Amino acid sequence: MEELLAGSAGKEVDLVIASGVTLRGKVRSVSGGVAVIEDEDGRTFHVSVAHVAAFGESAHTNSRPGFIA
Repeated sequence: MEELLAGSAGKEVDLVIASGVTLRGKVRSVSGGVAVIEDEDGRTFHVSVAHVAAFGESAHTNSRPGFIA
């Protein structure tokens, strides 16, 4: 998973964490088992790669996975 996320550096992705939490943001870096993600508000998140259940490139729609509009 770490190699896959590292290959998405600079891209905006949707991450699903094992607990069911969804995070959308740009992959800044991945190393040592930690992915650094920056969201659309400029906040930085450090995510354990071991807890990422799934991820994919963001579709940039108004609908966001895990959020109720």
